[in-house]
Amino acid sequence: MIKLINILKEITEGKQVGTLYHYTNNFNLYSIIKGDNLETEDDGKISFTRSKDKNQFEISRESNCVIVVDGDKLSNNYKVTPFHDIDFESTVKKEKSYRYKTDEMEEKVKGPIKNLSKYIIKVIIYSNNDKSKSPLVLKNILKTEKLLKEKNIPYEIKINK
Repeated sequence: MIKLINILKEITEGKQVGTLYHYTNNFNLYSIIKGDNLETEDDGKISFTRSKDKNQFEISRESNCVIVVDGDKLSNNYKVTPFHDIDFESTVKKEKSYRYKTDEMEEKVKGPIKNLSKYIIKVIIYSNNDKSKSPLVLKNILKTEKLLKEKNIPYEIKINK
């Protein structure tokens, strides 16, 4: 009986992934939330990171956003695999050489991810605090904010300084 309980625990226990972050722009965010899915890239997978360091991802542009996802829940239905990116360097002699980036915290998920909202912890919209912002960007942020409220998805807007 104890062996059966241990086997059941193993079967039902998902991979411990933790919080994952998917960075996108505000225009794509609206489509992602409206469609409630995350489409794949060219390789058939979706990129996430475990790093919440916004400086690493150049959030200085006015339309950047991050979808914060519960990786543990996601791993119950999707295969989450670590990914180590390779940097390409070209030397003075025009020889090609490759090296692994240090501190890589990437994950790839075979997608598309359907019913994305059930995995979302929150959405963060980064916005510049200046008057030169495009009216189109402002309109899209307001439209996205309204959609997030309608779908009951937690969100916050952070002002870049």
